[in-house]
Amino acid sequence: MATGKWLIVTDLDDTLVGPCPEDREALRQLNRHLQPPEIVLVYATGRSPASAQALIAEAGLLAPAALISGVGTAISYEQSPEQADQDWWQRLKVNWDMALIDKIALGHADSLIPQPAGEQNPFKRSFFLAPEQAKTVISTLRAQLAAAGIEAQIVYSSDRDLDILPIGAGKGQAVRHLQERWGFTASTTVVCGDSGNDQGLFETGSLGIAVGNARAELVRWLDINEHLPIYRARQRCAAGLLEGLQHWQVL
Repeated sequence: MATGKWLIVTDLDDTLVGPCPEDREALRQLNRHLQPPEIVLVYATGRSPASAQALIAEAGLLAPAALISGVGTAISYEQSPEQADQDWWQRLKVNWDMALIDKIALGHADSLIPQPAGEQNPFKRSFFLAPEQAKTVISTLRAQLAAAGIEAQIVYSSDRDLDILPIGAGKGQAVRHLQERWGFTASTTVVCGDSGNDQGLFETGSLGIAVGNARAELVRWLDINEHLPIYRARQRCAAGLLEGLQHWQVL
């Protein structure tokens, strides 16, 4: 059972970890604040578990209490990072037919380019999709999946990445699973992100931080969801997280 006053859940790429030297310096400063016992730290990423662990090692990130990977289709814990949460996977199995999803996606082979095998898992099919094709392809895919009786959701982010997930998956649903497991509420949880696949984090109603380098897709969504408790940081990446945590009086 995790203990702590705050549950902090953050995306990795371009949220916690940025590409610039100043981003890494800000990350080192932030790491000094994200320490137990007051903080329970969770990473929520679109990366596969192996890719996320490689980034954690390369960037010098703190070991998380839990890792939400594959856009919320897998959860693992600090005590056994190689083993996925089987209770979570049981929840995702309902009305999920990977073979049929693959067949439907194959009908869009001219526009959906499969991502590497390491980015796929039993509850996630991931593709590259050009932005000029996205609206038409996504609309058709949704209709085809619904007609086949598959309860799936489509997440499109960064004008490039398309993920087909179970309806009960996603970063936000995974956060709710951890809140229930560990006894946190929306008022004691802070979620942080920069892109469209972080929208689910903010939909939990938890205290939010959108970093200053947030992508246009997320900014547009924030503009029409101003009722949610989301702080828009001026600074980018880890510096923006530090700014937001100070705003929410976590630090």
